[in-house]
Amino acid sequence: MKRLLLLFLLISSSFYGQNTATAVIYRTRIFIDRQLTNKVTVTTNGNANHLSGSMFRMPLNYIDSIKKIIEEGVGRELYAVAECQFLRKKNGKEKSTYNSGQYVGGLPKACKKKAIFSFEKDNYVHLKIRINAFKGIQIGGPNLNYSRVRPYVFIRLKAYDELRKKSYSKKIRVYDFEKLESIQYTLGAVSVRNSEIITPDQICAMLRKTFLKMSEKK
Repeated sequence: MKRLLLLFLLISSSFYGQNTATAVIYRTRIFIDRQLTNKVTVTTNGNANHLSGSMFRMPLNYIDSIKKIIEEGVGRELYAVAECQFLRKKNGKEKSTYNSGQYVGGLPKACKKKAIFSFEKDNYVHLKIRINAFKGIQIGGPNLNYSRVRPYVFIRLKAYDELRKKSYSKKIRVYDFEKLESIQYTLGAVSVRNSEIITPDQICAMLRKTFLKMSEKK
């Protein structure tokens, strides 16, 4: 019994020892391809995205979930307690990314130098995340065709120490997500594409899965 207790204490101390490091996520940029968020796209005389039937914005109530997914993913990768932290403007507001049709807002937006100066941590993390679209084979004729769009996620994680030297770097692409159906028809000079679009819940699930895949590739 004493041996089992001693073994448990050794394992526990080793586990918690690995997680005593700290990491600040000072910059995160999440890009989403318009093919995944625009339901209707009208192309006139070769001018793509002339008209869009979707004005996608990531709902603000999902931002906290995304930050949590990022913090957990970075923490697993660096064996650290990771946290998104923001610098502040002169008016007291947080410096964060803008919520647009192609970029997720409310995420840290700082430079490495100022982050190291402002936050006393072991690691300073910069994340680049892209949710892109890979168009599959088209079936049909020149005036009407059907295709499937395959979304995939790319994540690049870079970590620096207090001397601004790169201490860790890793990137991953994950493709195995559900495809989105797309139908395109052409009338003269006008081409209309009607597509399925991804939802905020799907985006969160894709990010979570990709970070888990990243931690598996040690």
